[in-house]
Amino acid sequence: MVIRGLVLLFGFQMLGEFVSRSFGLVIPGSVIGLMLLFVTFLFIPLPESVKVVSDHLIRYLGVFFMPAGVGLFYLPQEILGQWPALLAGMVLGTAVAIFICALLLKWMTKL
Repeated sequence: MVIRGLVLLFGFQMLGEFVSRSFGLVIPGSVIGLMLLFVTFLFIPLPESVKVVSDHLIRYLGVFFMPAGVGLFYLPQEILGQWPALLAGMVLGTAVAIFICALLLKWMTKL
């Protein structure tokens, strides 16, 4: 059951990569694959195998961010030289995320 769920998830990721590379899109293939997966499961029920695999992946999601976080400790000089850009990116990214969440909340309360 786990293998079937993994094959399905990776299949959608590969499909997204194929679409992204075939059409020369700037959107990453993994994002396109996730959108295709979402649209697919709007019309058909979510298989139990995907639920099992996704529960495990979500449970250990923090582990996937560890390599990027550890990499920051090995580049202190580069980070110090780029702190204005990093700070601006964090502040603007947070502001955009809050704005989009507010728009979604407003739209969802009208439904």
